[in-house]
Amino acid sequence: MDSTSPYDDFLATNFAPPPQVLSEVRGILEGKQSRLEWLEARIREFEAERKELDAYITKHKRLLNYLPALSSSEPFSNTQPIQASLLLTRVCRSWRDIALSSPHLWSSIHIHVPSHVNFAVEEFYYEFLEDRGKALGVGWGELDPHYRSHSRFMLHPTWAMVSLLPEYVVELDSYAEMLTKYYHRWSNISFRIPPPAFDLVRPRLADADNSYSNPTRWIHGTHSLCSIFLASSLTVVHLAELPRSVNVSLLPIPWRNLTEICIGSVGRDGRGLTSSNAVELLSRCGQRLKRCSSKIENFVGERYTHPNLHALPHLEDLLLSFDNSKDPNNSLEYIINTILAPKLAHLTLHSNSTIASRHEAVQARAIQSLLQRSACKVVSLFVRLHISSSSLLDCLRLMPDQARREVAEFNPSSSDSTPDASLFYSLISLHERHLPCIEIHSPTRLREQSYFCLIGFLQSRRAQLKVLKVAFRDALDALDGYTSHQLDHLRSCGVKVEWRAPSLPLTKANPLYTNTTTRGGFFNPSYDPIFEPRPTVNDDRPPSVVVDDAWTGVDEESDEQAGMITY
Repeated sequence: MDSTSPYDDFLATNFAPPPQVLSEVRGILEGKQSRLEWLEARIREFEAERKELDAYITKHKRLLNYLPALSSSEPFSNTQPIQASLLLTRVCRSWRDIALSSPHLWSSIHIHVPSHVNFAVEEFYYEFLEDRGKALGVGWGELDPHYRSHSRFMLHPTWAMVSLLPEYVVELDSYAEMLTKYYHRWSNISFRIPPPAFDLVRPRLADADNSYSNPTRWIHGTHSLCSIFLASSLTVVHLAELPRSVNVSLLPIPWRNLTEICIGSVGRDGRGLTSSNAVELLSRCGQRLKRCSSKIENFVGERYTHPNLHALPHLEDLLLSFDNSKDPNNSLEYIINTILAPKLAHLTLHSNSTIASRHEAVQARAIQSLLQRSACKVVSLFVRLHISSSSLLDCLRLMPDQARREVAEFNPSSSDSTPDASLFYSLISLHERHLPCIEIHSPTRLREQSYFCLIGFLQSRRAQLKVLKVAFRDALDALDGYTSHQLDHLRSCGVKVEWRAPSLPLTKANPLYTNTTTRGGFFNPSYDPIFEPRPTVNDDRPPSVVVDDAWTGVDEESDEQAGMITY
């Protein structure tokens, strides 16, 4: 293109062209402007064509770069939380196919044995186990009645298990052979078998006459199921509802390798350990134990020797449930005085005893001593024992500053009484604590004096109080005018007040309100998935005090949160 101009010598100067020159310049510009507009139109056409070609090429390049299903699943192999594998099945059909066809994505397997066993699927089980790349989890349990179905694809909401009912005795050996082939890869094992069902399993583990009197009989048992206990990767063991003939400490389990152990079902019927057996079991556990839960049963005539101190340097969660006991205080003191846990963060102690303690002071000193040996780092405390309010306040003072830690939870009384006035008076005097969230639960009517003390405590905390949740026998409309007025005043100050009454009559079948939520600083294997890791402490959560007079346990996890594949 010719870019010369007859006026090149006058450009960029102060030359003032005459009128005839101006008309010539206008003619030149009109021609060039039309050419520019034509070029811009062509450029827009080329840009649109380029964009279309670019999109076309990009889409077709994906076919050349497409990863196979096995490679596509690799980024999710170690995803957290563990239900991520289950969530992948909901993205689209192709992702669901990838998730279900990638065994190494799954950390737990629930093998359901229907009433009509189809052994044609055994080949699939073998292939599934062969392809896995991580440690496996296995459990034995009694099949619940509402799981009696012919469908093989079922998701149990709580824990992985191989169901062993009487009608499945014939098929047990076949599944046992399949499972024990991979015994070196088991990392979790759980027993939840009532005594009748255990009698069917025990002969297949070892000889019933010698297995408990001679522990080496378990280790060198003739049946292949014994090898599962000897897995070097075994770190989690849950034993629930075992018959009394079983001496837990003699089971061939690598106790010193365990990071989590649970004996007995807390809050349910079933056997537990004696105090002596519990202490013996703790002595067998090694340096790796992080979570321990045990039901303690006391028997008349049980003698307590002077305990030795057992160091558990990594223990973070401890739950002791004293069941079938008229007076748990001696055993509580005996067990607690054997524990040295400098990293203990969550402590739960409770009993179903309804008899007032004769040794409250001794019991309180034992709890305080444990808190002190834990370097005063316990951030979650749940106590359901007969203990005075002043003793509870002494325990709270041994806990770290609640403004910077997670939760302080405690229960000041047993199931046959209500929070008394002394508790609220003591809380009012606890000026160094800042408790913005308060939850109080009681199945009985609160005394009038306690009402006034509660309101006084709330008024003293009005500047810090953010949430108040109360569940007493009295409905809000049945309260006296003074209490109702004070609650309305708290609401006007921006406090979220929930005063709940029971939605069902208080009976043995309905011991607590169905519309209230209770929490405890512990894990409950009867409800939680045995492979679910405990959430980390969130230092940003507001601290709270829970006065819970009718604790029922942790809510059951949903199917979607189980995070396991089921066949």
